[in-house]
Amino acid sequence: MPKLSIITINHNNREGLSKTIESVVNQTFQDYEYIIIDGGSNDGTLEEIKNNRHKIKKWISEKDSGIYNAMNKGINNATGEYCLFLNSGDYLYSLNVLDAVFSKSPSADLICCLMNIEEVDGSNPTVYSVNTERINNRYIFIQSLPHPSTFIKRDLFNKHGLYDESLKIAGDYDFFVRAIKGKATFEIYQIILSSFNKGGISYRDLDLVSTEQMIVQKKYYPVYYLFHSLLNRIKK
Repeated sequence: MPKLSIITINHNNREGLSKTIESVVNQTFQDYEYIIIDGGSNDGTLEEIKNNRHKIKKWISEKDSGIYNAMNKGINNATGEYCLFLNSGDYLYSLNVLDAVFSKSPSADLICCLMNIEEVDGSNPTVYSVNTERINNRYIFIQSLPHPSTFIKRDLFNKHGLYDESLKIAGDYDFFVRAIKGKATFEIYQIILSSFNKGGISYRDLDLVSTEQMIVQKKYYPVYYLFHSLLNRIKK
């Protein structure tokens, strides 16, 4: 069993996918399998995948019903101890960053690292960090974990289920909430693992992000949600 399954989802983003693939296949760390789930692209993506097929364990190109449907396909094809979701356009920060993480012999359910957030043109990077020493219910109610910089033990998907495909953009937040409520263990590493580009849907539709996060909060933390809503009304 490989230590890591890296899963990349893509749809008509050949340029972004090329950048992601390059950052993965040139890693000094080699104990991984690479899986690409493509949503039936027609922009030359398949040529890009085939050019790198010697480094890709499995790829699928077919229509899907959304981001989390594609990610769930990746999970169902993964065999690694940990999963890392690196969508097309995102990339690993350096060529030895996976070695830097796994040299620490991680064993927790969730391994949270730092993430660079950059503008669409790649400029003005800022570091997103898990600004706490303890990830608990109070923390996860307010703030999610950086999905492209968090290693997830594959067994957690057996324990808590796959991503909720009814959610368009907050399925990873929903999963992290379920994992933390289920007492998942965690480790926080002060290592920049990946760079995330603001060109994705999570930055194009901030209203949808907020709406879906509130749906998740209300579902799993009804008392917290009510109290938080009352505080916001008082502040206004």
